[in-house]
Amino acid sequence: MYLITFIVVTTFKVLNLFIGVVVNAMQSETEKAEEAEREMIQEEAAPILSEVKHLRREVAELRADLTRAKATG
Repeated sequence: MYLITFIVVTTFKVLNLFIGVVVNAMQSETEKAEEAEREMIQEEAAPILSEVKHLRREVAELRADLTRAKATG
């Protein structure tokens, strides 16, 4: 009876360790994939952000010109 109980308990422990290793490996791979996706999005967004900053500067200049035109006109 003791041997059967020992085998069952040990089997569950080994199975639990195996499942833990598999889940840990999958989580690690998921985190790597998410990081790669974030980097890809940042690389794609950089030119867009640069263009938005340029457009904001142009809008600010146009507002300043409009304010000056109203003040003189």
